[in-house]
Order: sequence, then structure tokens, then C-alpha cells
Amino acid sequence: MINRLTLKALRVSAGLTQTQLAERLGNGGYSKCIVSAIENGKRNVGLNLLNDWATACGYRVKVNFEKLQ
Repeated sequence: MINRLTLKALRVSAGLTQTQLAERLGNGGYSKCIVSAIENGKRNVGLNLLNDWATACGYRVKVNFEKLQ
């Protein structure tokens, strides 16, 4: 499950500050304040931002579907 702590862990593992991550997300108009709000659970993350966040931190998103029981 992706949550705010997972997103923060990705950023920290990449050795990025919130400001540096915001700069890498630059074309989406994201600022350090938005990165902080996401990591503090005050803002939701859509799939596009999730993908951009992962890419900026050196990861890729992998989706897995499981059949309901």
C-alpha cells in the first residue's frame, strides 16, 4: 500500500530534500510546500504524481491486480 510514509521513505532513500524533489517534479508546478503537505497526509496523490514521484526518486511504479475472492 502506498501511503505518506512510503512516499517520504522513497524521497529519503534517494537522498533528496523536499525542495530537491519539488525541483525534480518541476513541470507539474509542485513546490516544497506541496511535497510537505503530501508527506504529512494533508494532500492526496493521483497516479500521475505517484509515477512522477517514484521516477524522481529513481524508482518505477508497478501495478498488480488480484482477483476478488
